[in-house]
Amino acid sequence: MLPLAPDYYRRNFRFLIDFVRRHRGHLVDEALAGFIDRFEGLPAPAQCLFVRLLTRKGEWFRSDQLNYQEIGPIEPALSALAEANLVQLDPLIDIAALARLLRHGELKTLPQVQPMLASHRTKTSLVNALVAQQWDSAPLTRWWPDAPFQLLAQGEELLVERLQLLFFANLHQSLSEFVVASLAHVRYPEVPLSPESFPFASADVVAQYQARERAARAWESGELDHDAWGRQLCDRQHDARLERQRQRHAFVLARQLEREAHTEPALALYRHCHHGEARERRLRLHFARGDHPAALSTALAMQAQPQSEQERVVAGRFLARLARQMPMPGLKTERPELSEDQTELAWEGAVEEAVVAELRARGQQAWHTENALLNGVAGLLLWPVIHAPLRGAFVQPFQHRPLDLYHTDFLSRRRELLAREWRYWRQLTRAEFTAGLLARYRTYQGIRCALVNWARLPAEALEAALPTLAPQQWLQLVDYLMADLSQRRSGQPDLMVVEKGALTLVEVKGPGDSLRDHQRRWLAELDRLGVASRVLWVSKIDTTDR
Repeated sequence: MLPLAPDYYRRNFRFLIDFVRRHRGHLVDEALAGFIDRFEGLPAPAQCLFVRLLTRKGEWFRSDQLNYQEIGPIEPALSALAEANLVQLDPLIDIAALARLLRHGELKTLPQVQPMLASHRTKTSLVNALVAQQWDSAPLTRWWPDAPFQLLAQGEELLVERLQLLFFANLHQSLSEFVVASLAHVRYPEVPLSPESFPFASADVVAQYQARERAARAWESGELDHDAWGRQLCDRQHDARLERQRQRHAFVLARQLEREAHTEPALALYRHCHHGEARERRLRLHFARGDHPAALSTALAMQAQPQSEQERVVAGRFLARLARQMPMPGLKTERPELSEDQTELAWEGAVEEAVVAELRARGQQAWHTENALLNGVAGLLLWPVIHAPLRGAFVQPFQHRPLDLYHTDFLSRRRELLAREWRYWRQLTRAEFTAGLLARYRTYQGIRCALVNWARLPAEALEAALPTLAPQQWLQLVDYLMADLSQRRSGQPDLMVVEKGALTLVEVKGPGDSLRDHQRRWLAELDRLGVASRVLWVSKIDTTDR
């Protein structure tokens, strides 16, 4: 493990600034440029303190709790930050928030609290009584003129968030990504980056994206009501990134409205939303309301042009239900035959591991790979395709998958690259195919990739599996997976078993478990491609009386 420099976090923040200036300079507006200049004009201790505050929880901080050996005396750093308007000293604070920052003994010294001490002996009781008074927010110097510390609030939160958005292209990653990379805990794919790789077209689009994410957080916390949030999500956006963001939030709001039985506004949002399961939710709502013509129209549209495997299956299921309510001649439903076995075992922990142990005891090669085998083969086969430096795919060095990996146009954007990889792998013999894929495994082992779970797919498992199928079968499996990756990346059988050079994929079901739709779909596809699979129903042997 590599040791960290005492001010590693400041160096990481400066790396972020330098990266944004180099790769996103055309998206840095005047306000953000001014913030960067103010930060870089600070002495090193003040820069350290500013970044330390970024990583602490809360909105307000006590100066007497800011003790960092690498910073030294806190007062000079604090003064430099205040002079640069990067912290606010003695900010307004409400009594409830202040009470959370104070110890019980400190709280009792507040002049406003003195009359309440006799009747409220615990801190909780005291805080509740203070909140009930509904006092306006005020600075600490008014609440407690003789406080032995200063109160401060982090400044420029909006611009810091904008800086991180320009680096990560999202608002859910944080500076902690730098730390794990510095410690060599995580290695990321090396993909060439350029200013053109970023998915935002202008500084204005970046600001709009950020504003909508902040509005979403305000809605989640109850500061913004459903109607006000819904009005912000009505208008389609010309920018593709903003439109995808709008539809994502519209879907989340519609689901919440649906849960609260606000059917009409939920349907209104679903009608203009193509995100995720929006069309499926419309179908379910129409059916639940007894609006069978609308349900039929939606189900037929889903069946004719399904956006995913999930939509096709749901459409078929609801068409069968609708057939019981209205005449629908010619409707057929199919349920493929499954190969099934039963066994009894005694085990503790995961039933899959118990089955693996039993199979190995019988002399078979077995691994609990679950989704890792087929996903991993796909990740290795298509590594150059997945990690191609397309616009909006990779935007920063701490990224383990392209941003559009689960978008419906992922493959179409890489059509030529995909065709080239397919041509290469199709012309190989079985031995060459196996050797080529194992070589890629060794080359990239340990590098984070959304499709390759290195822990679940050990080299010996891949070595055993690859020669058991023809290259064409592996390519067909990967083709099926990638055609609807967001749905098909899960549901694959739990175990891979190799016996006498033959591969069988086994779905293990313990007591009380059942087959889910996406698991049935995978089993049917394996059967279609001639890959042996079966469902193993495992019951538990009662060993208490033995």
